[in-house]
Amino acid sequence: MKLTTDLMAIEVGGTISFAVSGLIEAMCKGMDVVGLASVVFVSAFGGGPVRDLLLDRRPLF
Repeated sequence: MKLTTDLMAIEVGGTISFAVSGLIEAMCKGMDVVGLASVVFVSAFGGGPVRDLLLDRRPLF
């Protein structure tokens, strides 16, 4: 399936929003830089597959 420019922008926006939510949560917990980077990475790139599973979209990546 070929993604159009609009769909690609929505995908990137979703990844950024997951990363920002992880960043906010890690900052509220008072994590150091390594913990903060870990939480941001996992929430950004782990949130997309979870979203795809909930929407029953295949393939995941």
